[in-house]
Amino acid sequence: MLLAPCRDVHTFGMGHAVDVAFVDATGLVVEAHRAVAPGRRLRCRRARAVLERFAGEGPWLSAGDKVEMAVMGTALR
Repeated sequence: MLLAPCRDVHTFGMGHAVDVAFVDATGLVVEAHRAVAPGRRLRCRRARAVLERFAGEGPWLSAGDKVEMAVMGTALR
């Protein structure tokens, strides 16, 4: 899931862990977290968007990776 604009997420009330990547306005992953447990809050002042998925095995984003995003009807500023 893409959350934009966003620089702060929480997992309160969730019944599962999530993987989270904070992305800046240029698409650069500035922070990445794996298996964030329920009841946590994460913030990244440099982020303009957050990518989130159910935690799982396999590849996930790392700090320094580049992603392309398009948000219809708005700009990531």
